[in-house]
Amino acid sequence: MFFSNKKMNILIRIIFSIILLISFSINAFPIPKNKKVTYDIIRKNKVIGTHQIKFIENKDTLLVKTNVNIKVKVLFVTAYKFSHQSTETWSNKDFVRIDAHSDFEDEREYFIKGYDKD
Repeated sequence: MFFSNKKMNILIRIIFSIILLISFSINAFPIPKNKKVTYDIIRKNKVIGTHQIKFIENKDTLLVKTNVNIKVKVLFVTAYKFSHQSTETWSNKDFVRIDAHSDFEDEREYFIKGYDKD
């Protein structure tokens, strides 16, 4: 395997931490005028993926769509793939729900559905 389990766990924690930080601090920065933010994911000075966030506003509702795609190649062969998609719903600046899907290169696949009970 290209990544050790320890390195993979660190990578996963970093990705989910970024997503959680954005989720829990939705008012920490203004929504860009083009309603989109895109980051390169870099490992050893090479772009191995993207992290894109789209903001869709409709009156008092805000949808935050996140897409993370990582592909590491070694000698033109894909050594590792990871993808994550999520949609968060906010109403009047309060979190309402999240629907997410994370897919690893191996058999692991996670579906996340959550909502605020209040």
